[in-house]
Amino acid sequence: MSEVTRNKLAAAGGYSIEPRGPIEIKGKGMMNTYWLLGKKGFDKHLPNPPPIGESHG
Repeated sequence: MSEVTRNKLAAAGGYSIEPRGPIEIKGKGMMNTYWLLGKKGFDKHLPNPPPIGESHG
């Protein structure tokens, strides 16, 4: 997710977020990105993100 989205979720609270690292975004250049790992009180299993530096397709 973008840094803007990460900041909004962090302000809302209750989310587990992990830095993914900078990614080249077409038309925007390098941007910091983040993984959403889950939300407190949400019990549905979420898949583990791939290692940093490895894209998902």
